[in-house]
Amino acid sequence: MRVFRNLIVIDGLDGVGKTSTVSALKKELTRLGFNVITKSFEKGFFQSAFTEARKSNDPNIKYFLQLAALSKLSEEIISTPSEKIIISDRYMYSVNAYYSALPRVKRISNPVPFFTMPEPQLKVLLECSSEIRKQRMLSRSKYISERKAQTLASFGDRIQSILLTYPKWVRINNEELTISDVVSQIMFQYN
Repeated sequence: MRVFRNLIVIDGLDGVGKTSTVSALKKELTRLGFNVITKSFEKGFFQSAFTEARKSNDPNIKYFLQLAALSKLSEEIISTPSEKIIISDRYMYSVNAYYSALPRVKRISNPVPFFTMPEPQLKVLLECSSEIRKQRMLSRSKYISERKAQTLASFGDRIQSILLTYPKWVRINNEELTISDVVSQIMFQYN
């Protein structure tokens, strides 16, 4: 598998600070003179595919829409000039972990094929406790109940344990770190 020197993946569960970290990392790399672009599943094609996937109760429809979004991301990464640094907010690891954590009756047989995705130079897994993730979910949405947030946080713990089985993570627990501390750790690992 070809490693893409210009690809940094920031992954983790909802509420761990991925978007804030990506934004701060882009700002710091740009300040240092790098040409940086970001990719996110929450914008453009990725957003529409994932929004439709979340609406569906059929796990196979969810899977194939997410696979389409990942394939599009893969194409964009491969076609990006090598002088640009790409920072991706989420990647195939989260999708695979999500489907692996589902109960067997809802699980599809084949997770995302890893060979279709470019291998990042740096894989950062942001972590925090389920209690903090739950509090962040509750603070971001007035429509989520305490019980729903607890259920999502518990499901997140299963996803997290699966994510940890993938090799070569730079693990950063950002519960007590500032965004600039997290960015400093990522910059140290990237150099």
